[in-house]
Amino acid sequence: LAGACVYAAGEFTFIGTYWRAGLARLELNTGLLFNLTFPYFDFNFLVNGPVYSIVLVRSLVGDTLHIAGDFTTVNSAVRKSYAAIKVAGQVLLPNALSFDNPIYTLKKADNFIYAGGTFSYIALQPRSGLCSFTSDSAKLSTWAPAVVGTVKTICILDSTLYLGGTISSVNTIVRKNLAAVNRITGTVNSWDPHAGNPVHTISVDTSVVIAGGEFISVGGESHSNLFEMDLLNGR
Repeated sequence: LAGACVYAAGEFTFIGTYWRAGLARLELNTGLLFNLTFPYFDFNFLVNGPVYSIVLVRSLVGDTLHIAGDFTTVNSAVRKSYAAIKVAGQVLLPNALSFDNPIYTLKKADNFIYAGGTFSYIALQPRSGLCSFTSDSAKLSTWAPAVVGTVKTICILDSTLYLGGTISSVNTIVRKNLAAVNRITGTVNSWDPHAGNPVHTISVDTSVVIAGGEFISVGGESHSNLFEMDLLNGR
């Protein structure tokens, strides 16, 4: 959501009767394609695979849309699982962040974007399922928690990053599908709900974490696909 428009991403190839491959910009009030005038090219980027997550970074020098998923090209230019688009002028930006496997989730905090997925390398640098890079220049940081498994979802509260997916350990510490790490140091914290099956989504506020997925138990207690924990008392 940005001003008078909404950015949409996914696996679609059409919006209405107009070709849009995985990425589109829609009018906020009508849901129609934004600025749909001849030759119908507003924000018409050809992404050759699914776009799973987007982050819009607002800036005085111009907004940038970061996109992530399971693709190898954008407008025929090589972009492996990640790309950045300057909104003004609709320019595909050059970047050196080439991921070897899909990204499923992006989140921004302060001046960094955090990514989770199944990747093992980014521009030949080892990263196991989690990474962060600067939001203005897409420079890879040294933050590198080592996840065994697939990170499908992340959310951030203050200095803590919560992650979910199909996970067996983080930094060699056993964690079952849910975990939390310090987003500055990368160390694993003591939060360990132990979800019995994969987690697909997480939300957090100042006192509560809510997770959704395919599980029937969390921490040995019955929870059918939806789980809530009070961060203050651990229940």
